[in-house]
Amino acid sequence: MKEKKNNHYPTQLMPIFTLTSIIITLIGYGYLNGYRLFVIASGSMEPSLSVGTLVVTVPRSRYYPRQVITYYKTVPYISDQESTIKSYSNSNGSSLIQKPYSKPRNIAKAYSARDIFKSPDVTNAQQYAVTHRIISSLADGEELFYRTQGDANPYPDTELVHHNSVVGKVWLAIPLLGYLFLLPHYRIGFYFIVLLPTMLLIMSHLIKIFKLLISFK
Repeated sequence: MKEKKNNHYPTQLMPIFTLTSIIITLIGYGYLNGYRLFVIASGSMEPSLSVGTLVVTVPRSRYYPRQVITYYKTVPYISDQESTIKSYSNSNGSSLIQKPYSKPRNIAKAYSARDIFKSPDVTNAQQYAVTHRIISSLADGEELFYRTQGDANPYPDTELVHHNSVVGKVWLAIPLLGYLFLLPHYRIGFYFIVLLPTMLLIMSHLIKIFKLLISFK
């Protein structure tokens, strides 16, 4: 008579459950404290940040040249064609910003960063995130703006970034890990993350049932 083996699966899965709980707790704590996760989705910041890099941003009260920031175009901004402004890095004269600010344009082009907690729709300006480097700070009274540029771009960005639209500066960057976070946004990712493990689990149980039936013969 065959001796039944003890089921050790719950004990074996405990480390996985513990690690998952720790990761979820850390992500939740970071999110509540302003940390955000983004995936670099274009080559405008190469070689510093390549496509598929997962970046973690942290908010600051002020940002400075050479820092890499991520920002949304959901608050008013201005461009060089619409006004001239005073620059902290340039002591040659200045003129006041012309107000009101220009309205955000509808962005229908390749994005340079994606918030993993948001929809992948890039035609909506509210969904459009950019991760670029600050090359100068600009101000008019209490209003603060940043001039940004991608490391791989030959020219600075045409639009100035209002301070209120900055999510935070890049605190951590992990190459390639971003692809894993993008999977749930696509149908093939849904199949890979949800359906594939489900099918493997079902197959595992079917194999156990089949072996059990054979043992009774």
